[in-house]
Amino acid sequence: MKKIFLLSFVVAFTLLLPSCTNNSNKFIIDGQINNMPCQRVALTEVGVNEQILVDTVWSDDRGHFELSANIPEPGIYSISFSADKDKFILLSVDKGKMKLDANWAHIEQYSIEGSAPSVSFKTVVDAARSYVIDDETLTTVMDSMKARGKDSLYQRAFKQRNDRNTAFTLLLEKYADTTQYLPNAIFAAQRFLNPKSEKNFISAMIQSKERKYPNVKLLKEYDEYFKKQLTGGAATVKAIDINLQTPDGKEVSLASFRGKYVLVDFWASWCPPCRAENPNVVAAYNKYKDRNFTIYSVSLDTKKENWLKAISDDHLTWTHVSDLKSWESPVVRAYGVEGIPANFLVDPQGNIIGKDLRGEILDARLNEVLK
Repeated sequence: MKKIFLLSFVVAFTLLLPSCTNNSNKFIIDGQINNMPCQRVALTEVGVNEQILVDTVWSDDRGHFELSANIPEPGIYSISFSADKDKFILLSVDKGKMKLDANWAHIEQYSIEGSAPSVSFKTVVDAARSYVIDDETLTTVMDSMKARGKDSLYQRAFKQRNDRNTAFTLLLEKYADTTQYLPNAIFAAQRFLNPKSEKNFISAMIQSKERKYPNVKLLKEYDEYFKKQLTGGAATVKAIDINLQTPDGKEVSLASFRGKYVLVDFWASWCPPCRAENPNVVAAYNKYKDRNFTIYSVSLDTKKENWLKAISDDHLTWTHVSDLKSWESPVVRAYGVEGIPANFLVDPQGNIIGKDLRGEILDARLNEVLK
């Protein structure tokens, strides 16, 4: 169990080595989350291409903690919690000290002082959360109407959903274009705007930001990401093929799903964080399985009966494979998995376009690529 890294959606990132830094670029997050159990709290930089763990601390028995780091430039950071991987807070961070207050039962209703970028960023996060919830409701309604043969009601719900998508896109474009906080604009554009259908807006936005923010690393990374998306080279890392047996002894390869978006999910029946994450994975599968998406789960179990029971108990109705070698599996080493749960999102061409996506982040990424 020592290899399991208990974070909401960030797994197995290497701690940054100590280095000489300029304290003028230091920021401190003074956090108070009432009714929160004592636990490990992690701070992770959410970049364009990767997430990097920058600090971890233990909260005290009153829910207080303090996180800090030195950063070369402003960025988006996530605070996550070992006791509940579904809970996390996204902040837009610059140098200085900020005060975070929340209640453990309703952590999404947090308040932040001393950080104007984070206050602004919260409006985007709240809008995205509302959009995702409403989209799930409309999807359920549409599925129900279609199953019952209510074509007119289905078409009405379909139009309503498209109208909401358009309104949400316009809201994000306006925010990304007008906000004075560059990380906020980049996050909104990358996570929620389709690079191909919104390419004219994104291209103009990048050019405008480059004039205002020359030589900013985050903007250069996003520009490269955007151009690769347009040329079909969004990811240059190819997913290594996997060819293992299903529970009934049939060999199924990852390559056999070429042409689909595939979430390659590493997990095990004996892993509590994996089992806790499974409801989110089930929800994502049920929501997107009809949009050219599937899941290919690789188990690190050693006992077949435990593996089968967990699949049944957690209602995991997609493809499952394993060689029942746990951490000694060559596949685990090939993918560099050091902790579970871990996942890799593979596009129809076999490129890895995302990793360690959890909860709302997984849903948002799938919604982005499967529009």
